[in-house]
Amino acid sequence: MKFTPGLLIGLVLLLFFTPACTSIQSNSLIQPGVETWTLDNGNSLGQTFYARFDGLEGVGVTVVEVGQAGEIFARLYDNPGESLPLAESVVPVTPDLSGERLIISFPALPESYRQDYYLELSTTSAVIDLAVAPPEAYAHGAMYSDGEPVQNQLDFSLLYQPMLLFRGLVGEITIWMGWLLLAILAFILPGWVILNQLWGKNPPGIFVKTALSAGISLAIYPLLLLWTDLVG
Repeated sequence: MKFTPGLLIGLVLLLFFTPACTSIQSNSLIQPGVETWTLDNGNSLGQTFYARFDGLEGVGVTVVEVGQAGEIFARLYDNPGESLPLAESVVPVTPDLSGERLIISFPALPESYRQDYYLELSTTSAVIDLAVAPPEAYAHGAMYSDGEPVQNQLDFSLLYQPMLLFRGLVGEITIWMGWLLLAILAFILPGWVILNQLWGKNPPGIFVKTALSAGISLAIYPLLLLWTDLVG
């Protein structure tokens, strides 16, 4: 069987889209939780965090022990000061979750890339011990207890919808390719044209020519700014 470039690309895409219904999990902490924090009817827990991709659709927290079964109410906000949540979820808590990851799901956010969020957890019936980490374990957020920041971080991971994540990455790559093309036009092409006019026989190799073109192009712009300043 002959493997053409198109076939190889197709196989890669097939491998990517086969698990398209399964969330992609991104661990955020430098180190896992080493302490516990109890969530019950008397308090609430929160965590601010930074989404690295589009398609955020859930947060996973580590359950150390379930003291009493019940339900957890999860609300996702733009920041801790907001009163209107972006999404809400009710998650059942059962004794068999002890030592497991509790997944809090909500509708996928198509444009979550580089956005800050605040997740708040509360309950009226459950008693559950969650793993927490030291404050230095996560650099892009903080843990909150009853609306006030504390010197800990929830042991959490972020879940992304694969299709939206992939679409966001393609869009970001397209933007950077556009910037790269503009950089080539601005910082290589002018020098390249000048070298083509001045260089005689035996022109240099493409890498040397590219480096010289960049140097000449960069030298042009200060002169251009000087002369345009002189003529007003």
